[in-house]
Amino acid sequence: MLGGAFAVGCLLPGLASQREFIRYLLMFMFFSVCLQLKPSMHSLHWTQGVNILYCFALAFLLWFLLRKAGHPDLALAAFFTAITPTATAAPVIVSLLGGNVEYATSAFFTSNFCIFLALPAVLPPVVGNSTPGIALEMLQRILLITAVPLLAAVVFRLFLREKAIRLGKILAPYTFYAWVLVIVLVAANASAFFRQELNSPSLTTLTITFIALLTLAVCALNFSVGKMLGTPDFPLECSQTLGQKNTSFTIYLALTYVHPIAALGPTCYVLWHNTWNAWQIYKHKT
Repeated sequence: MLGGAFAVGCLLPGLASQREFIRYLLMFMFFSVCLQLKPSMHSLHWTQGVNILYCFALAFLLWFLLRKAGHPDLALAAFFTAITPTATAAPVIVSLLGGNVEYATSAFFTSNFCIFLALPAVLPPVVGNSTPGIALEMLQRILLITAVPLLAAVVFRLFLREKAIRLGKILAPYTFYAWVLVIVLVAANASAFFRQELNSPSLTTLTITFIALLTLAVCALNFSVGKMLGTPDFPLECSQTLGQKNTSFTIYLALTYVHPIAALGPTCYVLWHNTWNAWQIYKHKT
């Protein structure tokens, strides 16, 4: 289904105009997961803080090394890939894999909150220009996609109790299909981006290949480091929350405040982390 989703998206780049539906699909997915949450202090774990520090360290290391090597565009593509916080859909995938959803949700909130607070100070020296209004824009996106479904789920749990939990279990299978639709729309956006920038002198085949391979290496490193870091308590959850990235978020930032080549990093990462997610779900189901 993932292969089919990518194929449909690539063949129908016109669907990129419907990318606003991504946020509503993510809201539905997050709402269904939150209905089944049982909040606990045990959901907070020291590995979540280490994951955030790792993202910053890797992002700045790649940015520094590539700039020193004389590739500023590639440095920005690598930076926006590595700095990306945990994906909104990470708790959903952890749920599909039978993992600890509370850990994944807590990791999502801490990752996005901390990186959100830091980016207004971090981005100007990295991209070389001012970023007015970025904090408010990021806050609005985070609140819409996460806080609204979370509050709705809290209200449901408060007044309906067990019925809300049952509703979450009923909706759970449909989160997979919502995820597939998200992949279709993301692939359509990537396809439209490549078609628009195909004749750009700075977007050569060598540049695309290098960014694709670099982001593949970052993706493999993230999932591997997360698994090692989370062992023995949360190997699956830590790996997923470190490896699965909120790429639509940093694609938006790169396109808004830098240039399309910088957005190519997280765009390529979409393919790698979702391919690994699909393989994980396949192996889990079989």
